[in-house]
Amino acid sequence: MSAATQGFATSLYELEHGLLSIYLTNRCNLRCRHCSTGSSPSEASFLNLDRDTMSRLRQGIDEAGIQGIHVSGGEPFLRREDLRKLAALAREKGVLMAINSNGFWGSSLERATSLLESMPGITELILSTDVYHAEYLSPGKLIVAAQAALACDLLVSVVSTTPGGRPSAWSEQFDEDLRAAGIRPQVRHLYQVLGPTARAQPLAEVVQFMSPELPPGRCDLLNRPTLLENGRLHACCNTTTARTCQGSPLDLGDVASAPLARLLRNGRERKLLQAMRRLGPAVLAGGLTPSQRARLPAMYPKNDICALCTELMTSAANVATLEHALEAGSMKLLFDAAGCLIDADDPAARC
Repeated sequence: MSAATQGFATSLYELEHGLLSIYLTNRCNLRCRHCSTGSSPSEASFLNLDRDTMSRLRQGIDEAGIQGIHVSGGEPFLRREDLRKLAALAREKGVLMAINSNGFWGSSLERATSLLESMPGITELILSTDVYHAEYLSPGKLIVAAQAALACDLLVSVVSTTPGGRPSAWSEQFDEDLRAAGIRPQVRHLYQVLGPTARAQPLAEVVQFMSPELPPGRCDLLNRPTLLENGRLHACCNTTTARTCQGSPLDLGDVASAPLARLLRNGRERKLLQAMRRLGPAVLAGGLTPSQRARLPAMYPKNDICALCTELMTSAANVATLEHALEAGSMKLLFDAAGCLIDADDPAARC
């Protein structure tokens, strides 16, 4: 993959609705104790990619200007024919396509390469490994999967979950293994924070990173809506919150009931969602009444704005208060000013 294409692929994660995430299945061949989505071999849910769904996706890419597809789960490679359908669609439409995987299929370089070659249209492979995955799956298989992806000229990233989202002794040893395999320079190694959700709830190391402060920061995850395995469109890419937030402003609707492009447009036009992008939940929480603020939890995962966003979005009373606050007064001024700053480089922006 060329350097220009790599840069474009990275920038898609920052472009509003440039990338559509597809949560293909909640089934996984592993049962990692840190898993934020509760995936396991006993899970059976999957997105039905029948002719109608594929037609809706094809139309949505054309009408919404989607430039990339990101497939996650669960373990997407448990549904290989579905991956081939999506890869063919990406290739047909000339959009990028990334897939998350634990790399379990990396048993031999020849077979792993053949598998990826059977899915022309994939442009990036995002592999997951850490001390939690390694309890079930040898990192050696993931290294073979990475070698196969590089042989197919794919962009390759590895994501490790650690307390605090920082390198650990285990991840540093894994980097040494990548060097020994001769591929460390070609592989991006990224980190994400271990969160207190799903099976991660009982882990003692999570407690060390709880904070009494409201998590600061704007939400960039709203740039990446997710088509869930039940056919509903979630406004952001945090699938951990999807079940909790069904029926909230983050639930944009069912793609079987309305065109994908219309659902995305509705999400862009809803001021509360835009305020989450521009201001972030901690600033928005200032628009609640004193009694509503008093009912927020006393502790949050440090810097985890998703937990606070969920609290705000799943309360009808909170939503009504915030939407009213965004129409007048200081919160509206903050919203408008933040919009000017974010759109400063857009010649069509009106401030």
